[in-house]
Amino acid sequence: VIPPEVPPLASTFLCRGEAQQQLKEGLLLHTSPVLKALGMGGSGKTVLATMLVRDDEIRQHFSAISW
Repeated sequence: VIPPEVPPLASTFLCRGEAQQQLKEGLLLHTSPVLKALGMGGSGKTVLATMLVRDDEIRQHFSAISW
């Protein structure tokens, strides 16, 4: 279940496939069960996190997701 606080995906965004894949692999392999996103404002941290939270594999892997 996606937490209600998670924003909807933007209709347009810059795809960060490599960064998203690296974070996803880290989460699924339990190398980092908790991640933090650091960067300048407007660099896409929230969009990247939203994409991960809405990913089917991530949602199936974890029993709960906090936002």
